[in-house]
Amino acid sequence: FDSEYAGFLHEAIKGLAAIAAAYDDDRTVATLSGAADAATADRPDPAIARRLDELFFARAHARLGEQAWQEAYAAGAALDADQAIEIALASVRVRAVA
Repeated sequence: FDSEYAGFLHEAIKGLAAIAAAYDDDRTVATLSGAADAATADRPDPAIARRLDELFFARAHARLGEQAWQEAYAAGAALDADQAIEIALASVRVRAVA
């Protein structure tokens, strides 16, 4: 994975983590959050990060519990970029819309 695009990788994976949160897939939220944060030191504006946390990640964190969240987050942080992309794409739920 080209490190020039690491900031985009962070945003994309965090976005898919937010979608996983909407489906109450809390372990995936934690895993993708860890993967995104480990992908690059580049972060969005702190106000945006806080808003995402308030809207999506805090609830998933609370539902999952601290220990399980930290375990899944650490597992995500240990992934390389290609593995993180695979898990992020696998988390997408495609549905037909008429």
